[in-house]
Amino acid sequence: MNALQKVEPIQQQLQTSPKGVLSGKELNEVVETCKMLATAPYYQKMGPGGILAIWLTAREMGLPPMMCLNGGLYTFSGQVSLSGKVINMLIIQSGHRADVLHLDEKSCKIRFVRGDRKKGEGDTYEYEYTMEMAKNAGLTSKKNWQTNPRDMLYNRCISGGAIKFMPDVTCGAYAIGELPGDGNILDESSKDINVKPLDISTEERALSTEQAIELADLLNLCAPDVKEKILNEWIPKTYKVDLLDDVPASRYDHLKKQFTLKAGEHQKMLAEKEMTINVEVKE
Repeated sequence: MNALQKVEPIQQQLQTSPKGVLSGKELNEVVETCKMLATAPYYQKMGPGGILAIWLTAREMGLPPMMCLNGGLYTFSGQVSLSGKVINMLIIQSGHRADVLHLDEKSCKIRFVRGDRKKGEGDTYEYEYTMEMAKNAGLTSKKNWQTNPRDMLYNRCISGGAIKFMPDVTCGAYAIGELPGDGNILDESSKDINVKPLDISTEERALSTEQAIELADLLNLCAPDVKEKILNEWIPKTYKVDLLDDVPASRYDHLKKQFTLKAGEHQKMLAEKEMTINVEVKE
């Protein structure tokens, strides 16, 4: 049975279980499924722990786990953050609305309408996020902001407005791009809401997504036993973290050098072994 075949019956069990209740058997099955998913290339970077965090968060919010794993939710330094599409989904599920009034490469403006308030009695709120605000927050240097400005402005606008006007919808979770550890700080317009950013210094910031993927690719070229020892023993012992993603960014150059060396040694050994086999076959 592959990972996807095993996911379906577990999803059915979770949907029929009382909300907030997870039996020991169900939890064990979910954990095993997370481990299986972590062997697939797309999910390797998340690791079993990251997959489990997203899965359980999705369950608490009443969202499809696999949808959340495939871009709906993300993890950073142990925190689960929400994508713009998931925030909009939660708004709709809660009986509210988020009407886009304006969206282009320079700004996004959304009117939020609460369905639990009478019309004209504090039921609407308009929030706007501009490229100038993104620039002041230090976001525009990032690739996503340069290649997909409309989508990024929409994500920031819907998350900023939801946190201000519908905090019950987001359940206190961060939206993607608002965790200071990934270089995206809370913008000035959010000062009037009760959100306390994580206190993460520059030295303590974790690897970026690109750095983590590059190091993971190098590890995949290493001997299996070396890779397992690095991930399961050396990383946790040295940096006191469970995932490669959470290693301090200041150690990137050092790790890249070490992983490149180990990968080179293993690939050289494989090449020499293949040459020996070819020679033996010819003889």
